[in-house]
Amino acid sequence: MAIDLPPAVQQERVVCSMQAAAQYQLDPLILLAVASNENGRPGQWIRNKNGTHDVGAMQLNTAYLATLAKYGVTPQDAARPGCYSYFLAAWRIKRHIVRDRGDLWTRVANYHSYTPRFNSRYRQKLIRHAEMWRNWFQAHGIRTANLPNSTVPTQAVAAERNRPIRREPVRRQERRPSQQPAAVVRERTATARYTDPRTTSSVVWRANNPAIEQ
Repeated sequence: MAIDLPPAVQQERVVCSMQAAAQYQLDPLILLAVASNENGRPGQWIRNKNGTHDVGAMQLNTAYLATLAKYGVTPQDAARPGCYSYFLAAWRIKRHIVRDRGDLWTRVANYHSYTPRFNSRYRQKLIRHAEMWRNWFQAHGIRTANLPNSTVPTQAVAAERNRPIRREPVRRQERRPSQQPAAVVRERTATARYTDPRTTSSVVWRANNPAIEQ
């Protein structure tokens, strides 16, 4: 469960998911649900039976990453700590939402598999994780602009499809978002700052009752 993650891993997952979601105009709960399903860690390489590997925090498959080599993307980039793997995942998820068929969660589950039985299992886990993150946000007093209904939000597909999509993923040297990431604002003065080690960008977390401003 996301709430059981070590603090540093959870912080990276939340902050990077929010930054990548802002870049690709996705609801952050979508990306957080996928990140929780994949449950990867920076630097992690998981070998599959077919000889490929799933790498990094978002467990991007090396066979898929090979198709991004023309954009200068490497498996090593996806495996490193920081937000870049989340940006790659968000770009891919956005393309599934825009181009694929089915309700929103079925399209998002295509990140894992187009095979119906595998897609269905992954989809159900996505819904559970999205609800868990919704509850986590609410328990911490966090407000988002658009928390999706975790019960199969098919109506969300049209809204996501109408948003622009890049023809290629964010390149490593372009890691800084083109728009400001969601800012986390809290009432207390005590702050904790997470800085993406691949860039100079950072997001400030302050203590109680935050609001995420999109």
